[in-house]
Amino acid sequence: MLELAITSFYGILPASIGNLKSLNWLSISQCNFSGSIPPSFGNLTQLTFLDIENNKFKGRLSSFLVNLTKLSSLIVGYNKFTSDNISWICKLSRLNELELGFVNIGSEIPSCFANLTQLSGLSLLQSNLSGQIPCFLMNLTNLNYMNLGSNHLQDNNFNSFPNWMWGKTGLQGLIVSHSSLVGKISPLICNLKSLVHLDLSFNNLSGMVPSCLGSSIQSLQTLSLRGNKLIGPIPQTYSIRSALRAIDISHNNLQDQLPRALVNCRMLEFIDVSHNQIYDSFPCWLGTLPELKVVALSDNQFYGSINCPTTCTFPKLHIIDLSCNQFSGRVVMVYEDLQDFYTLLAIDLSSNKFCGDIPDVMGDLTGLVLLNLSNNMLSGSIPSSLGKLSNIEALDLSQNSLSGKIPQQLEA
Repeated sequence: MLELAITSFYGILPASIGNLKSLNWLSISQCNFSGSIPPSFGNLTQLTFLDIENNKFKGRLSSFLVNLTKLSSLIVGYNKFTSDNISWICKLSRLNELELGFVNIGSEIPSCFANLTQLSGLSLLQSNLSGQIPCFLMNLTNLNYMNLGSNHLQDNNFNSFPNWMWGKTGLQGLIVSHSSLVGKISPLICNLKSLVHLDLSFNNLSGMVPSCLGSSIQSLQTLSLRGNKLIGPIPQTYSIRSALRAIDISHNNLQDQLPRALVNCRMLEFIDVSHNQIYDSFPCWLGTLPELKVVALSDNQFYGSINCPTTCTFPKLHIIDLSCNQFSGRVVMVYEDLQDFYTLLAIDLSSNKFCGDIPDVMGDLTGLVLLNLSNNMLSGSIPSSLGKLSNIEALDLSQNSLSGKIPQQLEA
């Protein structure tokens, strides 16, 4: 075994590495190696695990890998490799994990991949793939993770996604982002009861979000449908046993209110519904979620003042973005005493209708890195207490009716 991952090693691999003919495990990921892999690398025929990702290697993959037939894990992504044809991979019949992210393949997935029956993880992220997601992948009965994101899958229609996909109940990760997919998301996707990560972001998907996505897949931890053309309401039902930690459905055309049942997602840490058409008052009830760190509601039609009960404490809130809505009233969000929000790092309340003065207690948020109150109806003087914001990197109070000077401590 040779384990050098995440070290400061750099330069070109020496040809003498081919002398380690009994080596069965090699991990040199996240270093600073560069250049071509020496031909002698092909002598390492006992390798079962190879991880060289996140370096600066270049050249053709097949030249040094084709003879390593005992490999069960091949992780070579995030380098500068090319491979006009990856059919040679089919000779590595013992592969359990295949990571070719950012390898310039430039062709379709070869049909012989159907013979890699032990494969459980497949990542071809941004590999310049073309054509359709092939149905012969149905033969990979052990496949539980598939990342085909950022490729050229223009011919696919998600409504006619191969039926075998909905029968792969062991699939835990499905990532097909940035891939020009069109059509509707079939409700049959909820047959994938083992899903943990679902990312279909930045495609051209349309129609409604299947209502079952909120309740039927209790193992789901991350849901990203960002940057599509989805319409209608957000799924309304969420189980008390929900495992959801991150929801990103921003940059769509979703409407109606935020579903109150999200309060059942007790493990939720991140929610982004920005750039939609949601019409609702401020969701104070999100403040009861014990792990919530990021709330992004910008560019919607939220309205009204923000007056939350003391039970809605947002105990771990780091970032809140309410910009470009119709919120009104004073800018204090929950309490007159904001010291309970010591974890806050960023507040963006810009482009609303907040009025009145900036309260002195805003200066108690000493962890703030960003504070944007611009383009509101604020008046009065700029409080000197803002000088206590010693970590602030971005402060925008413009387009209000404020008077006075920026605190001297911030000018320094």
